[in-house]
Amino acid sequence: MIKNIIFDFGVVLIDIDTNLAVETFKELGISDFDNLYNLTSQSDLFNRLETGDLNVSQFCEEFRFITRTNLKDEEIKYAWNKVLLDIPKNKLAFLESLKKNYKIFLLSNTNKIHIDYFNNTFSYNNKPFSQFFDKEYYSYKIGLRKPNLEIYNYVLTDANILAEETLFVDDNKENISSANLMGIKTFHFQKGENLENISIAL
Repeated sequence: MIKNIIFDFGVVLIDIDTNLAVETFKELGISDFDNLYNLTSQSDLFNRLETGDLNVSQFCEEFRFITRTNLKDEEIKYAWNKVLLDIPKNKLAFLESLKKNYKIFLLSNTNKIHIDYFNNTFSYNNKPFSQFFDKEYYSYKIGLRKPNLEIYNYVLTDANILAEETLFVDDNKENISSANLMGIKTFHFQKGENLENISIAL
């Protein structure tokens, strides 16, 4: 019996468009940003930001070195945040309905730049985003990224929940596979899919 649901953030909840970041960086003089980052792969620089190995200032400094530019920190953050669009209101309403019967968690490979920006711009019925979850787990805060098995063990232990009573929803096949290895039930979400389709797995 499923008692807990763990959601990924990007694609599953918030809409993502990496092309907007690519175009914005082009306007700032960086023509090959898509070689550094896309939805299927990313350079070690972004991995280190997402595990907290680099703080924002260090990330921006290394970004300037790699791209051979003199962009200001705010310009880098502005362009990088362009990947984030919005969370459709029907998804938020669905989360609210689920919270009545399940413990709801968020587990995301993400970084401080994106989360700070999102939290400052999120608006839905005067509720902060955190109120939709029992707890949020961000890779840059806990020092682990999916699909590392340790991150699932960390969440299960910290939240005091059982793998066999937990559904994990993610759009990345590799993340789904690693969660399965931990005994967690999974739902492989497809971009553009109706989030309510996870009901068949509950």
